Amino acid sequence: MKLSICIVNYNSGKLLKQCLASIKRFPPNSDYEIIVVDNNSTDGFQSDTLALECGNIIQNDWNAGFAGGNNQAFQVAKGEYLLLLNPDTEVYEGALDALVACADARPGAGLISARLINTDGTTQVGFNIRRLPGLLTAFNQLLMVDEIWPGNPMTRRYMGLDLDYDKLQEVEQPAASALLYRRTTWEKVGGFDIQFSNWYNDMDLCKRVRDGGWEIIYCPTSHVMHYGGMGSSSRLLASALVEMYRSQRLYYFKHFGPWGYKVDSALIVVGMFIRWMVLAILPGRASSVNTRINHDCPDALRQAFKGVLCDTLNTWTNLPAHFRSASKT
Repeated sequence: MKLSICIVNYNSGKLLKQCLASIKRFPPNSDYEIIVVDNNSTDGFQSDTLALECGNIIQNDWNAGFAGGNNQAFQVAKGEYLLLLNPDTEVYEGALDALVACADARPGAGLISARLINTDGTTQVGFNIRRLPGLLTAFNQLLMVDEIWPGNPMTRRYMGLDLDYDKLQEVEQPAASALLYRRTTWEKVGGFDIQFSNWYNDMDLCKRVRDGGWEIIYCPTSHVMHYGGMGSSSRLLASALVEMYRSQRLYYFKHFGPWGYKVDSALIVVGMFIRWMVLAILPGRASSVNTRINHDCPDALRQAFKGVLCDTLNTWTNLPAHFRSASKT
């Protein structure tokens, strides 16, 4: 089999059905299968009905998350290529064939990314393809450099704003919303690291693929509409902020070692303290210090930033067990 389309669903039943309908409307010319992993949805998701539409469904009685769900799909997939496809996407005509053709033509490519399109037809610039984060990225984000120097070169480079989205090219960190994974690469590099929560697992995978000597290619002729990735939908609930920064610290520990973890932790401490102080002195600046949380109430933001600060300080000298066990492979 040529292509296994792997979709992880959690409470996205309506969008998932639209996604499946788009695949049926514009199927690849090669033989393919669809594998849906449902993470114990509670939105009226009908697995029996969906099984008739996609043919292969894994119904979890727990939420395995994005990483765990995709790993489950990879284990049962039969295709030469494994396509990670978000349920909030719709494929355009020729999109799947373009990805497969690109992979066939580039045997050294371990991952191939589609071009993600907004509902208005524009490309999701700043989300679709980025560069991998380094400690300079953490410095730029946490110390609010953008507030002092909007559109600075560090931000533009990390966000991929300097890239030509009409050009087939090697990239560092594509979004995992529509991402083709070569089976032989998966067999050598492995799936997602479930030590990460819902953040940084795709960055970690891209880093390991590149470290393994594989290319990551952006295919501009494969158009996939993506409902997420823009605006308020990408902002987090305040309660999730602690988990996100834990994943960030794990990423730096895993790929930069203990010193990278310490530097990132120090930046988080300083960054959260700055945000907390700005809100204490200038509560009207809530929107300017809040780029990730789906809440602009100063009191709620102060509590969220305090939570991240305390969590980071609590693990400063006593790394959690999963941090200690993380490795570069």
